[in-house]
Amino acid sequence: TLLGTNLLSIEQELNKISDFKNDDSPITIADLEQTTGISKEANIFALQKALSRRQLTPSLKIIDRLVDTGTDITQINAVLFAFFRKLLTISSLLARGSDRRQIGEQMRLRDFQLKELFEGTNHFNFNQIQKIVTILHQIDILSKTSVGNNHSAAQMLCYKICRI
Repeated sequence: TLLGTNLLSIEQELNKISDFKNDDSPITIADLEQTTGISKEANIFALQKALSRRQLTPSLKIIDRLVDTGTDITQINAVLFAFFRKLLTISSLLARGSDRRQIGEQMRLRDFQLKELFEGTNHFNFNQIQKIVTILHQIDILSKTSVGNNHSAAQMLCYKICRI
């Protein structure tokens, strides 16, 4: 998904991996991870999960890897903002007495999405989630208006969320 749908770019990247392997065996996931540095353990959704569980060490490792592989902090922030905004809505609906089924219907979310979000409500209360949304907003402004270090901003984001 990082290459998009441009077949020429995909072909060029596959050729690079094939050259790296230096044999005619099929390209495996392990080959992709080894040559690109990207793995299913180090993606934005793994980061989201680690942060929603307040797992500082894994979240720092994942965010460093994302930034090292060229993922922009504004992209990371946008995905996290959407997640924590949903978490805030769910927390609010729970406080009003809605149950899981009602919330799923109202927010038009599938069970697997609800599961992840409900897990987040076990680790953060409504006020903490509000603070996280504010932090994400501040990081968004900072990343768009300053020439700061993406690594520092990304690490600060993880630390603030996990330690809130």
